[in-house]
Amino acid sequence: MGLLRSAAGLVPKAAVTAAALPVRAARSLPAPPRPPLPPLPTVPRPPLPRPSFDLTRLPERAELANLIGPRTQRRVWTRDGRAYIEIRGLRARADRHAQEAVRRAVRALDGVRWAEVNAVTGEILASFDERSVSLDRLVDTVESVEEAQRLVGETDEDFPGHGHPADQAPITAEAIALASDCTAFALAVAGRFVRWPRMPRGFRAAVALVDAQPRLRRRLESRLGAQGADLTLALGNAVVHGLTQEPTSLAVDALYRAVLLGELAERRAVWCRREEELCEGGLPTKGLPRGPRPVPLAPGPI
Repeated sequence: MGLLRSAAGLVPKAAVTAAALPVRAARSLPAPPRPPLPPLPTVPRPPLPRPSFDLTRLPERAELANLIGPRTQRRVWTRDGRAYIEIRGLRARADRHAQEAVRRAVRALDGVRWAEVNAVTGEILASFDERSVSLDRLVDTVESVEEAQRLVGETDEDFPGHGHPADQAPITAEAIALASDCTAFALAVAGRFVRWPRMPRGFRAAVALVDAQPRLRRRLESRLGAQGADLTLALGNAVVHGLTQEPTSLAVDALYRAVLLGELAERRAVWCRREEELCEGGLPTKGLPRGPRPVPLAPGPI
């Protein structure tokens, strides 16, 4: 121990102090400032895709409004710069002067390549540049001519109920009926498993009676329209069979609705593919003659 103490005493104290100084000085020095980080590049967010079914668009508003009840909205169909716009009151009057006025007004718009009136269906077919003129502008032009020619409000057939291959309303109605059948089927199956109390089966006869009885059916169609009456009876049939817990009838009806829905969708798809080809031969310029019957209609169901 004495040797160690003597050896330690031989080390000069100044060297020890000098060796310790850099360490103390390094601890007391402030840390150098960090350089600022470069700003992150701002990447523009792509716009959110718009839904394919927009209730603010004119054709879809018309299809929904024409599902139930008398037609209150104009039927419009458009695709790839071609549009069919219905003209109110044109089929009832068959006025050549009004047809020419509508055709000239639409042709005068910037961006419209050509336009012709179909006197049989009461529509105007226009080919236009979608970047120069909008569909709403075309419809506004047709409405202004209708008011100028006094085609609006003069007849009860302002919006006739004829069908068109491009109509979306029948497809929408069948899709709603199919969805109601599937929902009622699930309700009926669940009710049988859980043993819920079921509605008496006699309630099914009420819907069948309205559908099969001509007088009741006519009253329903006079209030809701033919398409609205079919949709209402389909919904009523689904509700009654669901509450009476009869899944078999609902399954058969759902299969029928699915086949009919596929048929309507295929008919519309074929029209969209061949519309330009079918209209190459020109459009009829004369409406169908609508005079009085030569003899009164005979009484009876026919």
